[in-house]
Amino acid sequence: MHSIQWTGVAVNSYNNLIARTKSFETALDETLTTIELMPLSFPYDKDYKLNRAVINKRHILYYTVKPHNKVDLILFFDTKADPSNLKQLLQ
Repeated sequence: MHSIQWTGVAVNSYNNLIARTKSFETALDETLTTIELMPLSFPYDKDYKLNRAVINKRHILYYTVKPHNKVDLILFFDTKADPSNLKQLLQ
């Protein structure tokens, strides 16, 4: 099992999500469980050099797999936000 670490950016972007419903929280829990068990099961985004987990149609989680069974959560992104902001947020 991999340990998950939340970066400061991940915490801030999670706190800023507008539509954090119960169904979102359930989907997030399922996504995090999958990442803990099989972190490479979500596609690798070559543009950002991060793995990309679609939580639901409105939210995407970017994360990186580190050595020694560690995973860093990088950013939660709302798909209704301006996509040009994503590149800026991930740099």
